[in-house]
Amino acid sequence: MDEFLEGLDPNAIQVYMDDIIVFSKSEAEHCTHLGQLLKRLREFGLKASEEKSSFFQAELKFMGHTVSASGVSANREKVEAVKSLPVPKEVKSFQGMVGYYRKFIPNLADRLAPWTRLLRKGVKFVVTADMIEEFNRIKEALTNAETRYPAIERELLGVVWGVQQFRPYLWGRHFTVRTDHKPLVWVDELKENSARVTLWKETLATPGARKTWLPIAYPD
Repeated sequence: MDEFLEGLDPNAIQVYMDDIIVFSKSEAEHCTHLGQLLKRLREFGLKASEEKSSFFQAELKFMGHTVSASGVSANREKVEAVKSLPVPKEVKSFQGMVGYYRKFIPNLADRLAPWTRLLRKGVKFVVTADMIEEFNRIKEALTNAETRYPAIERELLGVVWGVQQFRPYLWGRHFTVRTDHKPLVWVDELKENSARVTLWKETLATPGARKTWLPIAYPD
């Protein structure tokens, strides 16, 4: 596989087992990256399944995650499955399911510790109230990750979502984002950014886009 990837941009083309993902900052750049990948497949005598392939997607499901310009998030269907989980009877199965999304669940190892102890030899399977509480906290942490973002990040995420939804109408055009959250107007000047904010800012870095503050008077 290293030989197959040699010379290809690792920031644009990545391979996981027999799955390939290509991600780019623009449609023109995406065409270039796809061309490089298809050429390499021909050189190695490999074929890709047309039925299993998707092209020019703003968002896609990959390896159990949802990938978009906003970053990587837990697959919505998987999250819903976790939300509907009853109190687990199979600890290893439960660990595997939530462990797959450990990056979205703070302190997961500590929260799983009471459950992990059940795997010790000679320990009876007894679920305590504390274990049920940790179980519910794990589900809450995964399903409510975005609500813990700082206010400016929640506002920025909303703008990114809107721009992505209307991308066919906005791309290549001058447009204005009006917001009642004044700090959002200066988000481009922030020096310290999380990885997700950096990705969101790149998504909004469309030529001709600008942000203005729209003060709104809310009734008492």
